[in-house]
Amino acid sequence: MAESEGPRSRAMSIRKRLSTFHRKSKVASSKNAILKQGRGTSQVVTDDPTMPIEEKVAVIGIGCRYADGIDSVYDFWDMLARGLDCTTPPPPERFDASHYLYPGNKLPGKMYNLTAGYLKQHPEHFDRQFFKISPEEASHLDPQVRLLLEVVWESLEDAGMPPPTIRGSNTGVYVGVTASEYGVLLSMPNSNINQYTNSGTNSCMSSNRISYEYDLRGPSFTVDTACSSSLYAIHLACEAIKRGQCEMAIAGGANISLLPVTSIGFCQAGMLAPDGKCKSFDQRADGYARGEGVVSSHS
Repeated sequence: MAESEGPRSRAMSIRKRLSTFHRKSKVASSKNAILKQGRGTSQVVTDDPTMPIEEKVAVIGIGCRYADGIDSVYDFWDMLARGLDCTTPPPPERFDASHYLYPGNKLPGKMYNLTAGYLKQHPEHFDRQFFKISPEEASHLDPQVRLLLEVVWESLEDAGMPPPTIRGSNTGVYVGVTASEYGVLLSMPNSNINQYTNSGTNSCMSSNRISYEYDLRGPSFTVDTACSSSLYAIHLACEAIKRGQCEMAIAGGANISLLPVTSIGFCQAGMLAPDGKCKSFDQRADGYARGEGVVSSHS
C-alpha cells in the first residue's frame, strides 16, 4: 500500500496558494460579493438581497481532486478561466487499454473513446497512518472513500475550522456515489475477502465512514441518482440545514473508473464521444466524456 503526503500538509499548501490568488485579484471583496471570472472577463456578482436569510446557505470550505492534477479550488478556477482540456488516455495503472480500446468502431467487449477525465494521482495512494487505519483495513477501503477522507479534511481547513473542533457536533454528511468497482477487484480471488471488505467497498458506507472518522453526529447517508448524485447530495445538505436537521453539513461526491466495464457499456449504447471530448450545445456533439473527481464542500 503506497502512502502519500498527509492531507494536513497538502491542505496548508492549498490554503497558501488560495491566499496568493486572492491577493492578486483586483476585485474588491465584500460580504456579499463573489468574483466570477470567465475567459478574459471578470465581474462581481452580488448576493440576492430579496432572498430571505433563512433560505441562504453559505459554502465556507472546499476540497477537491479533479482530472489532470487539479487538487485545489485555485487550480479548478484557473482551468475554467483558461478553458483547458484535462482529458487524457487511460492511465497505465488502471487497466490494459490496448486490450479494451478499439477506436472508431463499436465492437462487443470494447471501448472506442480515446480519452476521459482521469485523475493524475494514483487512486490507491493513501495516507492511512494519518487516519490511524491499519494496513489490512486500508487495503480493503474503496479508493473513492480514501480520497473523500482527505478532501473532507482539506475542506475543513479551507473553512478555517480545525477538524478536531467539530467532533461530536450535529454535522450532516451527504455523499453522492454511483459506482463502486473496487469491490469487484478485491473479490478476485474470493480468498481476498475479509472482515473489512463489505464495510470498505459498499457505496452506502461512504458517508458513514466520514461521519465515523470525524465523529460527526448529524444525518449521514449516501445518494445515488446516477450523474446527478453529488449535485443532489448538496441539495439535500442545504435542505437539512434549512430545516434544522443539522447545524452544518459536509456534502460532495466521488467517481473513479478503476475498470473499463462501465465505459464499455456506455460505448455499446453509443453514449460516449469517440474523441473523449464533450461538445455541449455544439452541432459537433457526438456523445459525452466520462470524468473522475472527488469533492467535499463544507456549509
